[in-house]
Amino acid sequence: MELKDYDPYRAIGGISEFGGKAVSGQKDPQPDWQPLLEAFHDVDDMVLRYEIPGVLPADVHVRVDGRVLYVQGVRRPTEAVPPELSMRAERSYGSFDRSIALPEGTDPAGVRATYVHGVLEVRVAHVRRRAVTEVEPVLGQSEATLIDVKRT
Repeated sequence: MELKDYDPYRAIGGISEFGGKAVSGQKDPQPDWQPLLEAFHDVDDMVLRYEIPGVLPADVHVRVDGRVLYVQGVRRPTEAVPPELSMRAERSYGSFDRSIALPEGTDPAGVRATYVHGVLEVRVAHVRRRAVTEVEPVLGQSEATLIDVKRT
C-alpha cells in the first residue's frame, strides 16, 4: 500500500482551480508558481532578491515598464520521471511572474540584475533628490527720496 499525504481538495482538482472553474468555467490564469522575494534598501539601492533555483539564465526576463519592475521566467523539469517511479515531487515547474511598483522618478537605466547560485538579485538605484540650494537675494541700489514732513 502506498502512503500519500491527505489533500481534501484532491477530488476537485485543488481549491484555486475549483474557484476559477466555478466563476469562469475555466482554469485560473495564474502563474504556475511564485518565487520567494526578499526586498530591502541599502545605502545606494533598493535590492530585490528572488529565489529561482533550477531556472536557466536564458529563461529569466527582467524589464521595467513605466514604474513597474517585472520578473518573469520558466522553470523546466530536468528530466521526466514516470509517475510509478516518483516517490515525492515538491518542486514547482512552469512559468512565474512577479511585479513590484518602483518609486516615482526611477530611471530604468539604473536597474541592474545578476543571477548567481539560483538567486536573482535586482538592484534599483535610489531616486536622487535634487540638491537644495540657498538663493541669496541681491540687494540693489534704490533711488530713495527723502520727504520732509511738516508738523502742524
